[in-house]
Amino acid sequence: MESVMPTKKLSNQLKYIERVTWPMGCWPLENDMISVFLTFLFVIIQVSLVATVSIEISLGYGNLDEKIRNIDLQKFGTLALIKVLIVRFYHRNLAFIIVSVNEDWLSSMKTKYLGIMKGYASRGNTVLYAYAIIDTLQLSMLFLINFPTFPKNVKNNSTNNSYDISEERVLFLGTKSLLGDYSTTSYLLIYILQIVQCFSTSFGNFGIDFFFFSLAMQICGQLEILFHDMSDFNLKSNLKATKYIIVSFIKRHQHLLKEVEILETTFNLIILTQLAVNISGICTYGIQVIIAMQNSNTFSAVMTLLCTLLLMSQLLLYCYAGDLLSSKVSMIKISSYQFPWYDVPCNLAMDMCFVMARAGYPFRLTAGKFMTMNMDSFTKIVKVTFSYFSVLRLMLNN
Repeated sequence: MESVMPTKKLSNQLKYIERVTWPMGCWPLENDMISVFLTFLFVIIQVSLVATVSIEISLGYGNLDEKIRNIDLQKFGTLALIKVLIVRFYHRNLAFIIVSVNEDWLSSMKTKYLGIMKGYASRGNTVLYAYAIIDTLQLSMLFLINFPTFPKNVKNNSTNNSYDISEERVLFLGTKSLLGDYSTTSYLLIYILQIVQCFSTSFGNFGIDFFFFSLAMQICGQLEILFHDMSDFNLKSNLKATKYIIVSFIKRHQHLLKEVEILETTFNLIILTQLAVNISGICTYGIQVIIAMQNSNTFSAVMTLLCTLLLMSQLLLYCYAGDLLSSKVSMIKISSYQFPWYDVPCNLAMDMCFVMARAGYPFRLTAGKFMTMNMDSFTKIVKVTFSYFSVLRLMLNN
């Protein structure tokens, strides 16, 4: 398969996206055998994770907290797999967006327009840094809690001269069904494999979230630049030059509308799955928080509450991006009205009327075409969540 690469070099602002998505084979501008192999390797790792925790759940090992953690691993491992496969499936459409954004970065733009693009790119980079810090803290804490142990093998009194482990070995994910009577080498290999599985799950979830948010911010920057171009337009003395500029505005508007539609088509199923997983996780964590507070387990309550906030922040990411995209698309209607269409010939004025009419249709980022993702939706989710916590607390107290 041939790679789909832009004619010019990749801008520095897009290299962050490339570095995050390339290890999963999801970088849209690469569609060679290496990217296919990386995606296949990611799928194998995620399937092995989901299979491991599924066996753990079916065997009923561990206490309530451990069972809930295994269910979360199962959900988020499956979610990461779905995200990567969907992005991989729509890689050609996403390459269209990236090539367009890359050309904007590399073209000679006005200083104020370059500042607009950098401002939106910095929002995406901020999300990347925040996710990197959160991932590092989570994996470090998981490593400290489940630090590898190497107990001595003690010979028992049985006739077959078998060996019993005097102390239970701990795995990185805390799973117990895989322990068996493995040797130290096998134990280390399983431990390292589980570390890779955790990193893979984090990349699949947070990496695709960052990928979506960065693309959304880049498109917002493009829409804002078009808004300023149309609002600041001055009529030219040459009618031919005026017509050329108006046609370029119309083509640019159509191009950006195609970008936002591609973004919505690619990610609406991902957002629906993310919404279902996060809401179910928030409900589960709510039970854990209340039980931990009743048992005076402050540490467990705080950690579970932090996990709840993390799930809410993921939903906030999608809602904020959807709300901002919707507002930027609707801004084109305002700039079309501010355009001096009344001073141009009737045929050109009619073209601008068509732009106003098309811009009047609002853009909605949806969760599987069922729910609009905007700040109003996020507010409703927060209200329902607190109502759920209140009812659950009253039920458990009674």
